[in-house]
Amino acid sequence: MEGFTVGLALLDFVPVIAFGLAMLFLALKFKSALFIIGAILVLLGGVFKASWKLILGTSKKDVKWMNKMMWPCMGVGFVLMIVGVIVGLKNINWAAVGSAIVSFPAIIFFIIWIVVLVLMTVFKKTKFRKDNAKDNWIAEIMNSIGMISLMIAILVA
Repeated sequence: MEGFTVGLALLDFVPVIAFGLAMLFLALKFKSALFIIGAILVLLGGVFKASWKLILGTSKKDVKWMNKMMWPCMGVGFVLMIVGVIVGLKNINWAAVGSAIVSFPAIIFFIIWIVVLVLMTVFKKTKFRKDNAKDNWIAEIMNSIGMISLMIAILVA
């Protein structure tokens, strides 16, 4: 596929790393095995996709199975994370969580993350063409901004 460069692949690792760091911090606080396993699966899905792009950018080889692993890993991972939170509801200090989310500057970064998440969803549903390099650049830039914002929000909350 034309235009899938090493630069695009490296940019794809930015949100993966930001998500991983954010979830590591939450996992250390929350200490739920289901949440941790779920976060690892989501992270693995991102690593597969970014690695697929890196291989495509360096060798022009399309390792289709790597590309296809993102959604199953992320889907199962997010479900496990949600179940982990539900199972551990009694262990969560909701007042502290609420205070942390609305604290400054965390609230600014949480808002940026939510806005970018909405914009990415609209873009993916209306204009995104998965085989178009320009669309992938736009999606990766938005995803990077969103995940970096989430990471900062969690770290400063």
